[in-house]
Amino acid sequence: MKPRIIYFLQLFLFWTVFFVLSRWIFLIFYLEQSAGLTLLDFIKISGYGLRLDFSMAGYLMLIPTLIIIASVILPNLITYRSLLILNSFFIIACILLIVIDLETYRHWGFRLDASPLLYLKPESLASTSAIRLSLLIMLAIFIGVSAIWVVRSLHQRIFAFHEIRIKNILSLLLLLPALFLPIRGSLGVAPISTGAVYFHRNNIFPNHAGI
Repeated sequence: MKPRIIYFLQLFLFWTVFFVLSRWIFLIFYLEQSAGLTLLDFIKISGYGLRLDFSMAGYLMLIPTLIIIASVILPNLITYRSLLILNSFFIIACILLIVIDLETYRHWGFRLDASPLLYLKPESLASTSAIRLSLLIMLAIFIGVSAIWVVRSLHQRIFAFHEIRIKNILSLLLLLPALFLPIRGSLGVAPISTGAVYFHRNNIFPNHAGI
């Protein structure tokens, strides 16, 4: 059971780091606004934003966790391919959203959520310069190749999965409720929302950077 638990923890850490780095990419991309922030602002952006990173990582871990549990009856090769394809799809989808958000924030002044996607059309990005567009494409390719390489490295552990006893299978089932806390962000009734990172009263940019 140990290789499965280690893989679960490593994959959760991967997604958390992925979103932490995406936040810093946003801060670097908008260096002009970031330059006016204080050290305390950066600390708060990272600290408050980490709760959202945990939450998003938890959501993306739900289906992989089900596959990890099912791996007790699945051949290791099927488990490997299923998890690799699924996580690669998540990576590509997240990178597309990150890159689109980097550009649309310049026009709209707020972070990408579900509502702008309804109105997003190719002509919406028509004002993007060729240099900026090339930079976004190269950034997407670099992040994608790097992230998938890391995920493939993590997935090698899957081939160490072995048969486990019934009592250990019951322990694996606890992985799903273990995701409840990071997804909700607290033990309270209301789940975490983007409002949880709004700490600055006078400047909206650090609040947006925390998302």
